[in-house]
Amino acid sequence: MTFALHRADAHGRGATRGDDPRTWDAIRRQRQAPDPALVHRDLSESVHFQYIQQHVSRPARILEGGCGFAKWVWFLEQCGYEVYGVDFPESAIHNSHAVWPDLKLTLARLQEMPYEDGFFDGILSLGTIEHDMNGPQMILKEFLRVLKPGGVLYCTVPCINGLRRAGVLSLQEFAHCNRLIRRARGRSPDVEFFEYYFSAREYARVLRRAGFEVIQLVPQTPDPYLLGSKAGGLRSRLVWRIHRIWPWMMTHMVGAVCRRPLVPSA
Repeated sequence: MTFALHRADAHGRGATRGDDPRTWDAIRRQRQAPDPALVHRDLSESVHFQYIQQHVSRPARILEGGCGFAKWVWFLEQCGYEVYGVDFPESAIHNSHAVWPDLKLTLARLQEMPYEDGFFDGILSLGTIEHDMNGPQMILKEFLRVLKPGGVLYCTVPCINGLRRAGVLSLQEFAHCNRLIRRARGRSPDVEFFEYYFSAREYARVLRRAGFEVIQLVPQTPDPYLLGSKAGGLRSRLVWRIHRIWPWMMTHMVGAVCRRPLVPSA
């Protein structure tokens, strides 16, 4: 697995495991309900929605794999899709149902989902599959199983962009994982696996290996480290201007539009 050589990050004050539901439960306990700014949010201007509606016609049946607080499940329901959500931290399902009790949400691991073969017309998964320490193949194979032949997967992962490839990624890893720096910031000196990063070419290979046809790779928004904390400031505007010219130089995530083949590959 070539991506296994890539960055394993750690966030929070204690050691974390990105594929451990306790990690996400701890994060979500900081907010007992979804962020009020995200509840009933209009996501129609999102780049994700542009690709969903382009490739999946209503009233298709869609799954969000790794639904979190289920804002996309709710929004796509309002747009006329039949939407299901699945996630493995119990807090994600509980807190989402506290706001939207009628949403079709399931507590399950993405590697073993309780859906029939070919049940969905489309699958949406945003920043999820990179958190499995064993790699994304089991989740992608499960996505392939529950997707209809000809169905579309839209899936994003962290990207090794041009700047990260040039050394920024190593600097970020050092700042996150150096024991002395972590102690100085009041964090646990211990770190554990959190997520993988992928180059665009490598990500396409991973998807094809799982059985998908890759239709398009899509650069997302710039790296938040580059944007800074002041939205709309000079730094942010400059980064966005450069990003529009060279999107693969500083994109934070890479999205893939891919399809389950109509005929299984030999």
